[in-house]
Amino acid sequence: MATVALVAFSGSASAHAAGPNLLVSEGNASSGNQILVYEVASNGAVRLTQRVDTGQAGTGDYMHTSHAVESLTTTRVLAVNAGASTVSVLDRSGATMAQTAVFPVTGLIPTSIATHGDRAYVLSTGMPIVGDGKTSRRIAQPMIEGFTIAADGTATSFTKIALAGGCSTYPCKSSVIFGGIVISPDGRSLLLSESSADRVRTFTLDASGAIGTSTLTRTQLTGPYGAVWASTGAVAISGHTLPKIYGAVTSGRVRDGKYVATEPLVTVKNSNTCWLTVSPNGSRLYTMDAGADTREQKIGVTTLRMTPSGSLTELGRTLLPWSADEFPSDAVVSDDGKHLYAKALQGMYAFDIDKNGVARYAPGKSQFIDPLKLGPTGLAFVAGA
Repeated sequence: MATVALVAFSGSASAHAAGPNLLVSEGNASSGNQILVYEVASNGAVRLTQRVDTGQAGTGDYMHTSHAVESLTTTRVLAVNAGASTVSVLDRSGATMAQTAVFPVTGLIPTSIATHGDRAYVLSTGMPIVGDGKTSRRIAQPMIEGFTIAADGTATSFTKIALAGGCSTYPCKSSVIFGGIVISPDGRSLLLSESSADRVRTFTLDASGAIGTSTLTRTQLTGPYGAVWASTGAVAISGHTLPKIYGAVTSGRVRDGKYVATEPLVTVKNSNTCWLTVSPNGSRLYTMDAGADTREQKIGVTTLRMTPSGSLTELGRTLLPWSADEFPSDAVVSDDGKHLYAKALQGMYAFDIDKNGVARYAPGKSQFIDPLKLGPTGLAFVAGA
């Protein structure tokens, strides 16, 4: 095991006072990554209130992954600095977030984080241009690395595994493109979506959290991308259909270390489903439908009922204003289950969740003032008092 260096600097998660609900995202600028903090009003409306300089580089590119920002505890958030191969640790104090530590990862271009207890698993894709598969001078070998995070933010690397892909000659094209990683509620499994191979890989984790054997499952989805693991144990994975492109979701459970689909394929018409999120009780799945190449295929958010076995039933859909530069991406549901939030290229979409669990777009509670236009790059909810 190796304890990595702690950069910056004070405080502990347990000592920080509560305040309003917060949403935490990031900008990913190559000149210096910023953490974007939105304050959430009592009615669910959002307002950008803070930008935290990490002192670390982003890639300056569109981050075509999920879970780049993740909550570790009720007061602590982790965020990748993809261009610096580091992860920032941020803790809240009242209505603000402050960076308290930065730790390096072994892999190149960290893009996705999965957390459980004091453990964080970081996926590094090795791709200088994240997720698009373009040629590059070098694509490092992708890997997953596990850390334990102490109360002061110190990170200790305790497990890692190299993945297929990467090359060192020019021109170079990645053989595998990844959507991100998620972890089971019991902390015993990791699931990795391998988008370019139309499959998911499930890793077993032992009692200490060490990464063990993996099992591959080919999906009926094309380009499996976003994934969520509900508190009920059900897993949902997003993608699309071919030759006619519709958004699609498959869902099921992991049994004996292997993903087993309950729903082979559920299509979401007039959409291109990428990111997913789930209600705290695991009964409602929300798909971020980013649209397609024509105005006839509208962007929006679809709500589905999801049973503990993974069975899905569509409940409703809310359409969003069409924009080539604005669509929902990484998303999160508030702890009370009353609101849904989705990061966009220029700000934040807010939704009210009705009595049936259906997300309804609330334009008056949303905000689009972020001039960076580099996202979407992850989203975490930090509950207040």
